[in-house]
Amino acid sequence: RGLTDLLLFKRDGGTARSLVLYEANGIATILSKKPGYTVSANLLDTIRQHTAPSILICTGFLEFELPLVRALFTAPGVAEARILSPHVGCYATPSGREQCLALAEQADLFQANAFELGRLLDQGDDWQFPTDSQVAQDTLQQVGSRIVCITLGSGGSITYDRESQQLLIQRAYDTNPI
Repeated sequence: RGLTDLLLFKRDGGTARSLVLYEANGIATILSKKPGYTVSANLLDTIRQHTAPSILICTGFLEFELPLVRALFTAPGVAEARILSPHVGCYATPSGREQCLALAEQADLFQANAFELGRLLDQGDDWQFPTDSQVAQDTLQQVGSRIVCITLGSGGSITYDRESQQLLIQRAYDTNPI
């Protein structure tokens, strides 16, 4: 159905400035100017009536925004595909990590970088993404999402598809000019 059915939820600007829902047609709905957020049935109804997205992308959010993300993820009829990419600060507490993992289980795609994944899985800041493909697959299965994509900087990216149980390793492209 194209990009007109896309809804992007992201943090806009600095700390607690505002949260905005961006539709592909350029319409923006400002939800709040500061934390904490209350998620009412009226808000979800408004989102369903005015956006009706088939794709929901939630990115760059922090722990205090999890109630809104959870409400968007679980609202009936809001989206057919759910993409999740939290801010690394969302993993700062055990509660944040637990809530993010619960949301990841409902996501069709979870995206993070290796450092963020280490934080999400409470592995510490010195944790390195495993180089063994079976260990990498086992690690990505812990996230619970249907598809998990982890960027590895100059190492490329690695994607795990739970349904096909396949691991895709994409090497980084050479960035040197020709």
